[in-house]
Amino acid sequence: MFSLENDFGGIFVAKNHISFEFSNGARMNDPEGLLEGKGEFRRHLKIRTLADIVDKKVDFFVKQAARETDDAPLSPSSTKIFFVKGELRVFPVDNPWYYVAVPPSYTKMTRHLAERGLVAVTVSINQMSWNTSLMPMGDGTQFIPIPARIRKNMKLKDSVELSFTLRKR
Repeated sequence: MFSLENDFGGIFVAKNHISFEFSNGARMNDPEGLLEGKGEFRRHLKIRTLADIVDKKVDFFVKQAARETDDAPLSPSSTKIFFVKGELRVFPVDNPWYYVAVPPSYTKMTRHLAERGLVAVTVSINQMSWNTSLMPMGDGTQFIPIPARIRKNMKLKDSVELSFTLRKR
């Protein structure tokens, strides 16, 4: 099976061909009608010769399936780790919060997991990790609050770019 967050297909060997199966093939872009199958979800490509790999555009369909899975909503049991980069920003209020905005694609994948607008996550920067929540920005996106102890320990200044990992907990 191919697998990112969710299985999105597999390669199966038969006596006279190899079959590339796509779990959500029925939803895939197939302008030339190359995908075979009539089921509700799955579609496949049968490869009988080396030329079929190019002629049937296997790379196009595998990349498409991988992109679709990358942007798919996370399952509640997900252990997927995201690598995120963002600028350290400050909310302009009396007692300012420091935060990093989360790319909209992550919001799309996690929104359905929110409880009262929050998604519980573990964040790691260098050797430091902490439990926090993705929080709503008010414009439909989310942010990660960066605690004072982390900023002080890492000597972080406003507008510095941070690279970190993010995992749903």
